[in-house]
Amino acid sequence: KVCTVFYSDDEGETWEESVDGVFVGEADRGANASFVEAPCLAETSDGRLLLFMRTQMQRIAQSYSEDGGVHWEQGCFNDLVSSCSEIWIDRLPDSGNLLCVWNQVSEAEILSGYYRSRLSSAISSDSGATWEQFRTIVQTAGMATVDRLEPAEPALALSSGVSPDRGPYPPGGHYTYRHPRVRFIGDHAYLRFTDVRVPVQNLLGDEGAGFRIAQERLGGGRVHHGMRSVGAAQRALDMMCERVLSRETKGSLIAEKQSIQHWIADSWIQIQQFRLLVLHTAWLLDTVGDYAKIRHHIAAVKVATPKVLMDVVYRAMHAHGSLGVSNEMPLIGMWMTGPIMGIADGPSEVHKDTIAKTVLKNYQAADGLFPSEHLPTRIAEARKSIEARLEHEIANQ
Repeated sequence: KVCTVFYSDDEGETWEESVDGVFVGEADRGANASFVEAPCLAETSDGRLLLFMRTQMQRIAQSYSEDGGVHWEQGCFNDLVSSCSEIWIDRLPDSGNLLCVWNQVSEAEILSGYYRSRLSSAISSDSGATWEQFRTIVQTAGMATVDRLEPAEPALALSSGVSPDRGPYPPGGHYTYRHPRVRFIGDHAYLRFTDVRVPVQNLLGDEGAGFRIAQERLGGGRVHHGMRSVGAAQRALDMMCERVLSRETKGSLIAEKQSIQHWIADSWIQIQQFRLLVLHTAWLLDTVGDYAKIRHHIAAVKVATPKVLMDVVYRAMHAHGSLGVSNEMPLIGMWMTGPIMGIADGPSEVHKDTIAKTVLKNYQAADGLFPSEHLPTRIAEARKSIEARLEHEIANQ
């Protein structure tokens, strides 16, 4: 099995094929029944590149490059048990150790019909040569609770007439694999604090003021979300305009269809309105400086962010047809950012409450039975005012 590697020296502008293809030999496990896929890359603490590859024979192979991906060593198998799902590796910033997160399920569990769902982690302190500190993060109910699985001999051959999810199936039957996907967005983690006490000399600010400090920090972050969303929405509009000028249907460009023209107009208006809202709020941050005095402006940016982004990106996605919802375009990923923006740093509903409460502080209830703009009441008050003025002028004649 050969894994072809491409590398870039200019941040992705151009790509070149590596001199060496990464070869993985698997003769002892029925090489004809497997292939290399799902590559994952990390830089080790000594500056080398570590490439992980997975085979469908429940094995994970790895290879190193010492010159930025130009040349690669022959791949070799490590002692991690895979289960035909994605692998994620990265270098921890403080220690330089490698962290691997993957799904490990034994051959026996697959054969007995379990779904492949034991999300695990391991640490390597020697650039991937060996792995330790195995831990199960989460697993399917009913599976044995273990942290490390040893590779079995021989591994499961996929041509043996066995369904990895449901056990044996009749000869001649067909089965389509269901590969569970593990997605990582950023490097967030769960932290558990048990009986933690902070010494007085280590306090950052006043005692009990942590929430206020966090909100001040989040205020700028919410505007940053808006800034990035302006750019993302504009990018989506650019893609939509290019697409509709490039495709025809029923004898004319898509750009000449009235619905498409309305989409473009609505998107442009929303982006301009949103851009000015973000700009004005950023100006207030610079000039006023007090987050508490302009929190409703920040909340407005936060509420508008997911709405504008989802509206514009959806139109662009729709204009691209099936291509727009495929992984060959960035639109579906951009659209998924919209709901995240509606939840991150506080849900939109909470920020709407903030806006409403702040606006209501500038108003007061009507004195009488009717609203202050009640026309019959205002007409009657105007008549009284005019009558009084006329009487005063007549009396002075």
